[in-house]
Amino acid sequence: MSKVVSVNTSRPRDAIIDSNNYLVTVEQRTDYLVRFDSTNLTRIFRQSRANSNQLAITFFNNAYYIASDDGESITVIDSRNLTILSIIPTSGCGIRGIIFLNQGQTMIGTAYDDNSLVFLNRTSLVPIVYKISFLKRTSFPDPHGIWRVNDSFFYVTSNINNALYSFQTTNSGRSWNETFVLQMPSKDDVGYSSRVTIDECNRFWFAFERDTILIYDQDGAKLGSWILPNSTVFDIKIMDNYLMYITESNTNRIRRFQPDIQC
Repeated sequence: MSKVVSVNTSRPRDAIIDSNNYLVTVEQRTDYLVRFDSTNLTRIFRQSRANSNQLAITFFNNAYYIASDDGESITVIDSRNLTILSIIPTSGCGIRGIIFLNQGQTMIGTAYDDNSLVFLNRTSLVPIVYKISFLKRTSFPDPHGIWRVNDSFFYVTSNINNALYSFQTTNSGRSWNETFVLQMPSKDDVGYSSRVTIDECNRFWFAFERDTILIYDQDGAKLGSWILPNSTVFDIKIMDNYLMYITESNTNRIRRFQPDIQC
């Protein structure tokens, strides 16, 4: 394994890379947006930009989309000048993860508090406006992590049940079919499933806000585990050549790894 670089930051959530090649996250218990140099993790920017208790951040079309624990809205921030572009109402859904489909025309959030997925339709580009189209109830509780495969297929994790489900549409997103994919160990054994990442070999990497990452293949067979002692892994960002960024929510740290991993 190459040199590990780390930086302390309070309760980091998702790890994203923006168009400036910054590593970006939000701090859960503060109202801070934080940007780092993606090579050495030097802090570039840390200021208040959204609501407190931020739970999810993603990046699309030169903007950060940030969901907070109040569940009422998603804050959209321009990544170039860091001004607020929009506040998108989400009606108390408790968003935990966000993806975009159809070049941003559709936004989907995992609605943890409602055991559902919230689908939003973009009605304006300037200013950015999204309206809720519909909510789809899930058969499982506490939808949390979400991973886009393409415009008609994505995965969602159950935070408490530690299971993975897929969602597929065959009619341009008007309806979605849910399918059980795989079951991981119980929360008592590994913790609560927070995020899922798929690598270039189509392997699933699961984080549980504990020290163990579990790896599965597409058939649901467990391939292995990666233990990072004294850590609480929340999110895993895998880049080219398996360069990885790992956020540790309860150990207040972000680390950059390049493990010796191949397909």
